[in-house]
Amino acid sequence: SARLGVSTGYLHYLWNAPLSVIIAVGLLYNLLGPPALSGLALMAALTPLNMQISKRMEAISTSLMALKDERGSVLDEMLQGIRVIKCFAWEGSFKHRVAEVREKEIHLMRKDAVLYVFFSLMWVGTNVLVALVTFAVYSLSGRDLEPNVAFPALALFNILRGPMVSLPMTLQMAIDCRTSLRRISKLLASSEVDPKYYANMSLTDVWSPPTAREEEEEDKAAHDPSAPALAIRGGEFQWHQTAEEAASSPPWRLVGVDVTVNRGERVFVCGSVGSGKTSL
Repeated sequence: SARLGVSTGYLHYLWNAPLSVIIAVGLLYNLLGPPALSGLALMAALTPLNMQISKRMEAISTSLMALKDERGSVLDEMLQGIRVIKCFAWEGSFKHRVAEVREKEIHLMRKDAVLYVFFSLMWVGTNVLVALVTFAVYSLSGRDLEPNVAFPALALFNILRGPMVSLPMTLQMAIDCRTSLRRISKLLASSEVDPKYYANMSLTDVWSPPTAREEEEEDKAAHDPSAPALAIRGGEFQWHQTAEEAASSPPWRLVGVDVTVNRGERVFVCGSVGSGKTSL
C-alpha cells in the first residue's frame, strides 16, 4: 500500500511521456523530413528489448516480495518464541534461517538494480543514438546539415530527453504497483483458512456425526458432576499434508492417546523436545 501511495504521483508520466515523444517526433519529421523516420525506426527496434527487461524486472519484483514475506515470517516467529529460543539455545539456527533468506533477497536486489541501470542506460542512450542516426541519414541523403536545421533538431532531441529519462522510473513504479495490487487482491480475496489444510478432505475426514448411543452418553455426562471434563480413548491425530508433502516425508502422528481429565484437576503435559506436547 505504501508503494501505491508513492507511485500514484508518477503514473501520469505513462501518458504524458509518450505524448511528448509523439509531438517531438512529429516536429522532427516536419523539420528533417523522411530522415527523421530513421531515428523512429531505431526506437521501435529497441522497444522489444526494453519490454523483455521490463518483464524480467516484474518477475524479480514478485520474487523479492515473496522473500520479504518469508523473512518477515521467520522474524515474527523468532520474536514471538524468543524465550523458548533462548532457553534451548536455538539462536544460531534462527540466525542461519534469517541470514539465508536475507542472502537470497540481497541477490535479487542486486539483479534488480543492475537491470534498472541497464534499462535507464538504454532509454538515455537511445536519445543520443537516435540523434546520431537521424543526422547521419540526413547528411547521407545529400542535404547539408545547416545551423537553422541542426539547432532546432537538437532542441527537439533535448525535449525528448525528459520523457526518455522519466519513462524508466515510471515503468518501474508501474511494475511495483501491479505487483502490489496483485498481492493486496490476493490477500483480500483469500479465505480465512489456508486451503491446504482442508483440500482433498471429505467432511467425514474432519468430523463424523455422533451415534444415538454417543449422544446419550454425552447428555448424561453433561449432567453428571462426577463425569470427566475431558476423555480421549484410542485417539489418533496427525497434521494434514498435501500430496507433495506426503510423498517427501510421512505424516507425523500421535497414536494411542488415552487421556482422562476430571473437573477441577490441573494437568501438566511433560516430555522431551519434539515428542508432540504442542500437537496434543
